[in-house]
Amino acid sequence: MVKEIIDKAIKTEGIIEFVYSKDGVNDRFFQLSDVMYSSEHGINFISGTPLNSDTELTFRIDKIKKIQLMWNDVYCERVQLKKGGIYLVEFLGDNYIDFAIKDFKGGEELSASTYRNYLDFVLEYADFLSYHYLPYYSATDTNFWKPYDKIEKVQYPSICVFAYTLEEKTTTYREEVFVNVPSSSVIKNLEHSGIRYTAVFLDKWKSLNEVKLREGVTILAVSRLCEYTMKNLSIRNSIM
Repeated sequence: MVKEIIDKAIKTEGIIEFVYSKDGVNDRFFQLSDVMYSSEHGINFISGTPLNSDTELTFRIDKIKKIQLMWNDVYCERVQLKKGGIYLVEFLGDNYIDFAIKDFKGGEELSASTYRNYLDFVLEYADFLSYHYLPYYSATDTNFWKPYDKIEKVQYPSICVFAYTLEEKTTTYREEVFVNVPSSSVIKNLEHSGIRYTAVFLDKWKSLNEVKLREGVTILAVSRLCEYTMKNLSIRNSIM
């Protein structure tokens, strides 16, 4: 399974996310681009560049755990989802790429037609491109969910998913929990088991405190991933 995902990342020039344990005790989480088998150490090692660094690193494959592709390109009409959680779904509209957020149960099917119906009639003909899996927020998950630090600056253009709670007395709007999130026909907010989630795009070097909060919002954690770009689309189309 690990090798299959690595092979796919190399073929599609994709980014992998994985938990790595060098000593078998302490886990570290990496998001790695420019993935390739190590020219120095052989096929039992991979090398690549972490998204938050410019330094190439090398990893032993047998010490990699919980690996996944950041973006899973869709080459068919239907995808059987194995795990319950939050899914960010990228789509191609009229010469633009955008994303939406939805929660799915394990075993549910994500298809182009049901996805279009979920969005809006305006996007009836949007092309379903790719999806990203994110587990529901857990205070013990320090890999996919990081503590919220409002002065932190994102080091690469990022889609940031915020997990937060809202005081019961707070009035909410379908698309406007965060002040600077524009109203849109695309759903970028959801709620599951009392936890709310909002996906926001932040450009490089933007700080998290630029996402202004409404009164009554308490951010629990944030998860970051690269945006899906026209380059991703071009590589995907060259393989199809």
